[in-house]
Amino acid sequence: MHSFQRRAALSKILFGLAGVTLAGITPAYAQRNPSLREELKYRERALGQRHCASCVHFRPGSADAAGHGANHCELIPNDDEINPGGVCDLWSNS
Repeated sequence: MHSFQRRAALSKILFGLAGVTLAGITPAYAQRNPSLREELKYRERALGQRHCASCVHFRPGSADAAGHGANHCELIPNDDEINPGGVCDLWSNS
């Protein structure tokens, strides 16, 4: 009887640890709003001095361990993959 209880407890612990480990390495999928990106002519690479990081509408996210952040733009809702080096037609510094 004791070996069965030990096995059941050990099984629960192992599955629990596996779940915690998988939750820690499972990537959070970012959202994109492709239709609005296209409408605003968003580009991943800026030309010249205008880029998202210097725009008043850009909101930087906090970077994860891999250096990826959830960057937002006030003008493109439901999109957290805005490149700080990107730009769109509504860029503004004021």
